[in-house]
Amino acid sequence: MIIFKKFYFICKNNLFIYSNYFLLESILRLIFNNKLNDILYYNSLNVAFVSIPKTGNSSLNSVFLDKLGVIYDKKNYQSVHLSKNRFKINHKKLVNLDCYKFTFVRNPFERLVSCYVSKVLNENHNMNKKYFGIINRNLSFEKFVKIVCKVPNFMSDFHFVSQDYLLFENGKLIVDDVLKFEDLEKNFECIRKKYELNYLPHLNKTDKPDYRSFYTSELVKLVYSRYKNDIVYFDYVIEYEELLNFCKNMRN
Repeated sequence: MIIFKKFYFICKNNLFIYSNYFLLESILRLIFNNKLNDILYYNSLNVAFVSIPKTGNSSLNSVFLDKLGVIYDKKNYQSVHLSKNRFKINHKKLVNLDCYKFTFVRNPFERLVSCYVSKVLNENHNMNKKYFGIINRNLSFEKFVKIVCKVPNFMSDFHFVSQDYLLFENGKLIVDDVLKFEDLEKNFECIRKKYELNYLPHLNKTDKPDYRSFYTSELVKLVYSRYKNDIVYFDYVIEYEELLNFCKNMRN
Protein backbone atom coordinates (compact mmCIF):
# COMPACT_ATOMS: atom_id res chain seq x y z
CA MET A 1 0.00 0.00 0.00
CA ILE A 2 2.85 2.41 0.88
CA ILE A 3 4.57 1.66 -2.44
CA PHE A 4 1.31 2.27 -4.30
CA LYS A 5 0.82 5.63 -2.54
CA LYS A 6 4.37 6.72 -3.42
CA PHE A 7 3.81 5.69 -7.04
CA TYR A 8 0.52 7.59 -7.12
CA PHE A 9 2.22 10.70 -5.70
CA ILE A 10 4.88 10.57 -8.44
CA CYS A 11 2.21 10.10 -11.12
CA LYS A 12 0.07 12.91 -9.72
CA ASN A 13 2.87 15.42 -10.12
CA ASN A 14 3.78 14.58 -13.70
CA LEU A 15 1.29 15.40 -16.45
CA PHE A 16 2.38 12.70 -18.92
CA ILE A 17 2.75 9.94 -16.32
CA TYR A 18 -0.48 10.83 -14.53
CA SER A 19 -2.47 10.86 -17.77
CA ASN A 20 -1.16 7.42 -18.69
CA TYR A 21 -1.81 6.19 -15.17
CA PHE A 22 -5.42 7.41 -15.38
CA LEU A 23 -5.83 5.83 -18.82
CA LEU A 24 -4.50 2.46 -17.62
CA GLU A 25 -6.66 2.60 -14.50
CA SER A 26 -9.76 3.31 -16.64
CA ILE A 27 -9.06 0.38 -18.95
CA LEU A 28 -8.52 -1.98 -16.01
CA ARG A 29 -11.76 -0.82 -14.41
CA LEU A 30 -13.58 -1.58 -17.68
CA ILE A 31 -11.99 -5.03 -18.02
CA PHE A 32 -12.78 -6.05 -14.44
CA ASN A 33 -16.12 -4.22 -14.29
CA ASN A 34 -14.90 -2.22 -11.31
CA LYS A 35 -16.58 1.15 -11.58
CA LEU A 36 -15.15 4.28 -10.07
CA ASN A 37 -17.41 4.98 -7.12
CA ASP A 38 -17.86 6.75 -3.83
CA ILE A 39 -20.28 4.52 -1.94
CA LEU A 40 -20.42 4.95 1.82
CA TYR A 41 -21.86 2.25 4.08
CA TYR A 42 -22.47 3.54 7.58
CA ASN A 43 -22.77 0.08 9.07
CA SER A 44 -23.86 0.96 12.61
CA LEU A 45 -26.85 2.78 11.07
CA ASN A 46 -27.29 0.20 8.31
CA VAL A 47 -27.58 2.89 5.64
CA ALA A 48 -25.65 3.30 2.39
CA PHE A 49 -25.17 6.54 0.50
CA VAL A 50 -24.10 6.49 -3.15
CA SER A 51 -22.23 9.75 -3.33
CA ILE A 52 -22.28 11.56 -6.68
CA PRO A 53 -19.96 14.57 -7.07
CA LYS A 54 -21.51 18.05 -7.14
CA THR A 55 -24.65 17.03 -5.25
CA GLY A 56 -23.89 18.30 -1.73
CA ASN A 57 -21.78 15.33 -0.69
CA SER A 58 -19.63 17.15 1.86
CA SER A 59 -22.66 18.31 3.79
CA LEU A 60 -24.48 14.98 3.52
CA ASN A 61 -21.55 12.89 4.67
CA SER A 62 -20.69 15.28 7.48
CA VAL A 63 -23.96 14.66 9.35
CA PHE A 64 -23.38 10.90 9.24
CA LEU A 65 -19.84 11.36 10.50
CA ASP A 66 -21.17 13.56 13.31
CA LYS A 67 -23.74 10.91 14.23
CA LEU A 68 -21.01 8.26 14.47
CA GLY A 69 -18.71 10.50 16.47
CA VAL A 70 -16.00 10.71 13.83
CA ILE A 71 -13.59 13.58 14.45
CA TYR A 72 -12.73 15.82 11.48
CA ASP A 73 -11.96 19.46 10.75
CA LYS A 74 -15.36 21.09 10.35
CA LYS A 75 -13.80 24.16 8.74
CA ASN A 76 -12.22 22.13 5.94
CA TYR A 77 -14.58 20.21 3.65
CA GLN A 78 -11.64 18.12 2.40
CA SER A 79 -11.41 16.68 5.89
CA VAL A 80 -14.88 15.19 5.38
CA HIS A 81 -13.71 13.39 2.24
CA LEU A 82 -10.70 11.94 4.04
CA SER A 83 -12.68 10.91 7.12
CA LYS A 84 -15.44 9.13 5.19
CA ASN A 85 -13.03 6.85 3.30
CA ARG A 86 -13.09 4.23 6.06
CA PHE A 87 -16.75 3.60 5.20
CA LYS A 88 -16.27 3.08 1.45
CA ILE A 89 -17.48 -0.08 -0.28
CA ASN A 90 -17.82 -1.12 -3.94
CA HIS A 91 -20.85 -1.66 -6.18
CA LYS A 92 -20.81 -5.44 -5.80
CA LYS A 93 -20.90 -5.30 -2.01
CA LEU A 94 -23.65 -2.68 -2.06
CA VAL A 95 -25.91 -4.84 -4.22
CA ASN A 96 -25.71 -7.67 -1.67
CA LEU A 97 -26.36 -5.50 1.37
CA ASP A 98 -29.73 -5.57 3.11
CA CYS A 99 -29.93 -1.93 4.14
CA TYR A 100 -31.48 1.39 3.17
CA LYS A 101 -29.71 2.86 0.12
CA PHE A 102 -30.11 6.35 -1.23
CA THR A 103 -28.49 8.94 -3.47
CA PHE A 104 -28.89 12.50 -4.70
CA VAL A 105 -28.81 13.47 -8.38
CA ARG A 106 -28.58 16.87 -10.02
CA ASN A 107 -29.72 18.60 -13.18
CA PRO A 108 -26.98 17.47 -15.66
CA PHE A 109 -26.78 20.90 -17.29
CA GLU A 110 -26.16 22.67 -13.99
CA ARG A 111 -23.89 19.91 -12.70
CA LEU A 112 -21.62 20.24 -15.73
CA VAL A 113 -21.28 24.00 -15.23
CA SER A 114 -20.48 23.42 -11.56
CA CYS A 115 -17.83 20.90 -12.58
CA TYR A 116 -16.31 23.35 -15.05
CA VAL A 117 -16.20 26.26 -12.61
CA SER A 118 -14.90 24.39 -9.55
CA LYS A 119 -12.68 21.74 -11.15
CA VAL A 120 -11.53 22.86 -14.60
CA LEU A 121 -10.90 26.53 -13.80
CA ASN A 122 -9.21 25.44 -10.58
CA GLU A 123 -5.60 24.76 -11.56
CA ASN A 124 -5.00 22.77 -8.37
CA HIS A 125 -7.51 20.07 -9.27
CA ASN A 126 -6.32 16.76 -10.74
CA MET A 127 -8.60 17.12 -13.74
CA ASN A 128 -6.03 19.50 -15.17
CA LYS A 129 -3.49 16.66 -15.07
CA LYS A 130 -5.70 14.09 -16.78
CA TYR A 131 -6.29 13.66 -20.51
CA PHE A 132 -2.74 14.79 -21.31
CA GLY A 133 -3.54 18.40 -20.46
CA ILE A 134 -6.31 18.76 -23.04
CA ILE A 135 -8.67 19.80 -20.24
CA ASN A 136 -7.08 22.82 -18.60
CA ARG A 137 -8.03 26.09 -16.93
CA ASN A 138 -7.68 28.03 -20.21
CA LEU A 139 -10.40 25.94 -21.83
CA SER A 140 -13.67 27.65 -22.71
CA PHE A 141 -16.88 26.04 -21.53
CA GLU A 142 -17.82 25.32 -25.15
CA LYS A 143 -14.62 23.39 -25.76
CA PHE A 144 -14.92 21.64 -22.42
CA VAL A 145 -18.41 20.40 -23.31
CA LYS A 146 -17.28 19.16 -26.71
CA ILE A 147 -14.47 17.18 -25.10
CA VAL A 148 -16.69 15.74 -22.36
CA CYS A 149 -19.23 14.60 -24.93
CA LYS A 150 -16.56 12.46 -26.58
CA VAL A 151 -15.28 10.81 -23.41
CA PRO A 152 -16.95 7.44 -22.61
CA ASN A 153 -18.13 6.88 -19.06
CA PHE A 154 -15.42 4.37 -18.18
CA MET A 155 -12.81 7.05 -18.92
CA SER A 156 -14.73 9.98 -17.48
CA ASP A 157 -13.56 11.96 -14.50
CA PHE A 158 -15.77 11.30 -11.48
CA HIS A 159 -17.12 14.85 -11.62
CA PHE A 160 -18.63 14.60 -15.11
CA VAL A 161 -19.37 10.89 -15.45
CA SER A 162 -23.03 10.13 -16.16
CA GLN A 163 -25.05 9.71 -12.98
CA ASP A 164 -26.94 6.70 -14.32
CA TYR A 165 -23.59 4.97 -14.91
CA LEU A 166 -22.97 5.10 -11.16
CA LEU A 167 -26.49 4.11 -10.15
CA PHE A 168 -27.25 1.11 -12.33
CA GLU A 169 -25.70 -2.35 -12.15
CA ASN A 170 -26.69 -4.90 -14.82
CA GLY A 171 -29.64 -2.72 -15.77
CA LYS A 172 -30.99 -2.45 -12.22
CA LEU A 173 -31.07 0.60 -9.96
CA ILE A 174 -28.81 -0.05 -6.96
CA VAL A 175 -30.54 2.32 -4.51
CA ASP A 176 -33.96 2.51 -2.90
CA ASP A 177 -34.40 6.26 -3.27
CA VAL A 178 -33.14 8.76 -5.83
CA LEU A 179 -33.53 12.26 -4.42
CA LYS A 180 -32.92 15.59 -6.09
CA PHE A 181 -30.19 18.04 -5.15
CA GLU A 182 -32.33 20.99 -6.27
CA ASP A 183 -34.37 20.67 -3.05
CA LEU A 184 -31.65 19.12 -0.92
CA GLU A 185 -32.74 19.99 2.62
CA LYS A 186 -36.42 19.21 2.03
CA ASN A 187 -35.67 15.88 0.35
CA PHE A 188 -33.20 14.90 3.06
CA GLU A 189 -35.54 15.71 5.94
CA CYS A 190 -37.15 12.25 6.18
CA ILE A 191 -33.72 10.60 6.28
CA ARG A 192 -32.49 13.14 8.83
CA LYS A 193 -35.40 12.40 11.15
CA LYS A 194 -35.24 8.63 10.71
CA TYR A 195 -31.58 8.43 11.71
CA GLU A 196 -31.70 11.37 14.14
CA LEU A 197 -29.08 13.38 12.27
CA ASN A 198 -28.10 17.03 12.58
CA TYR A 199 -29.42 19.60 10.13
CA LEU A 200 -27.30 19.88 7.01
CA PRO A 201 -24.45 22.40 7.27
CA HIS A 202 -23.35 24.40 4.24
CA LEU A 203 -19.90 22.95 3.50
CA ASN A 204 -17.86 23.70 0.37
CA LYS A 205 -20.30 26.48 -0.46
CA THR A 206 -19.43 28.44 -3.58
CA ASP A 207 -21.04 31.27 -5.50
CA LYS A 208 -23.37 29.82 -8.08
CA PRO A 209 -23.41 31.55 -11.46
CA ASP A 210 -26.52 31.31 -13.60
CA TYR A 211 -25.69 28.04 -15.37
CA ARG A 212 -28.00 28.93 -18.24
CA SER A 213 -25.71 31.77 -19.32
CA PHE A 214 -22.98 29.26 -20.20
CA TYR A 215 -25.07 27.55 -22.86
CA THR A 216 -26.00 27.95 -26.49
CA SER A 217 -28.64 25.87 -28.24
CA GLU A 218 -25.86 23.79 -29.80
CA LEU A 219 -24.29 23.01 -26.42
CA VAL A 220 -27.66 22.16 -24.88
CA LYS A 221 -28.26 19.56 -27.59
CA LEU A 222 -24.74 18.14 -27.17
CA VAL A 223 -25.15 17.78 -23.42
CA TYR A 224 -28.61 16.26 -23.90
CA SER A 225 -27.11 13.65 -26.21
CA ARG A 226 -24.29 12.88 -23.73
CA TYR A 227 -26.51 12.72 -20.64
CA LYS A 228 -29.80 11.63 -22.15
CA ASN A 229 -30.23 8.77 -19.67
CA ASP A 230 -29.75 11.11 -16.72
CA ILE A 231 -32.20 13.61 -18.15
CA VAL A 232 -34.88 11.01 -18.91
CA TYR A 233 -34.43 8.57 -15.99
CA PHE A 234 -34.18 11.27 -13.33
CA ASP A 235 -36.87 13.53 -14.76
CA TYR A 236 -34.99 16.57 -16.03
CA VAL A 237 -36.76 16.76 -19.38
CA ILE A 238 -38.60 19.97 -18.41
CA GLU A 239 -35.29 21.59 -17.40
CA TYR A 240 -33.85 20.57 -20.77
CA GLU A 241 -36.75 22.10 -22.68
CA GLU A 242 -36.70 25.29 -20.61
CA LEU A 243 -32.95 25.70 -21.13
CA LEU A 244 -33.32 25.19 -24.85
CA ASN A 245 -36.04 27.85 -24.99
CA PHE A 246 -33.91 30.18 -22.88
CA CYS A 247 -31.04 29.90 -25.34
CA LYS A 248 -33.29 30.46 -28.31
CA ASN A 249 -34.78 33.55 -26.73
CA MET A 250 -31.33 34.90 -25.87
CA ARG A 251 -30.26 34.51 -29.48
CA ASN A 252 -33.34 36.41 -30.67
